[in-house]
Amino acid sequence: MPVIRREITCQYANVFCSELSNAFKNVISSAKDDFESNLSCVRFEADKEKITFVATDGVQLAKYSLQKGIETENLIKVSIPTKIVKGIITCFSDIEFNVKIGFLKNDDFQKIAFEWENGYIISSLVTENYPNWNVIIPKNFGTIVKFFGDFQRAVRTAKVLTTNEEPAIWF
Repeated sequence: MPVIRREITCQYANVFCSELSNAFKNVISSAKDDFESNLSCVRFEADKEKITFVATDGVQLAKYSLQKGIETENLIKVSIPTKIVKGIITCFSDIEFNVKIGFLKNDDFQKIAFEWENGYIISSLVTENYPNWNVIIPKNFGTIVKFFGDFQRAVRTAKVLTTNEEPAIWF
């Protein structure tokens, strides 16, 4: 019979439960919810300075960062299945204490564990390669798009005819 570890003793981060839930909420809508497992997950990347959460469905991409670090020499990159993320959002959204996030390691990180005051969740991670999202989001935003002339006048005219309850443009 397998033994379930009751305390995280490996590399870990302490995060406030509602912060963790909020971070996952901000990106989960961009994750796929099907069987393409390299996109049906939330990417969790952590170093000494911050924890970054990323999700994509191949069309849209969402990124959220917490300015909390993890005591590690290397960047930790793991992919958490969306089913686990949805459970964490539900469990942690109204809880007001810290959760310890740990990574159980063999040759590479294969499991993630969440430990809090009265509970413990352990999950396998998605082992397929996650797309390199860093090449999609630019480091600096040097381009400014401005509209002048006829287009600008048309937008101002359309704005006069709209309200929050009755938008003029539908997608």
